[in-house]
Amino acid sequence: MKRYVSVKVMFEENGNIVPEAITWDEEHCYPISKIIDIRCKKITAKITEIKFTCVILGQIKYLYYDEKRWYVILRNAK
Repeated sequence: MKRYVSVKVMFEENGNIVPEAITWDEEHCYPISKIIDIRCKKITAKITEIKFTCVILGQIKYLYYDEKRWYVILRNAK
């Protein structure tokens, strides 16, 4: 299940998007200490999804951007 999140992002002068932190809710903001990998995947003719493999609090997590919104995939969601 997708969970849409707010993300603090730096836009580099060359056009790269660099996520810096994920805001989960009003009380929880998690810094991204490292980006390990970035993969692009064409979803439709108009939409490209970007998958960022990140290190957050020492754990590998995946953050997605679909040209409009940021989200994570929840595991064991009910």
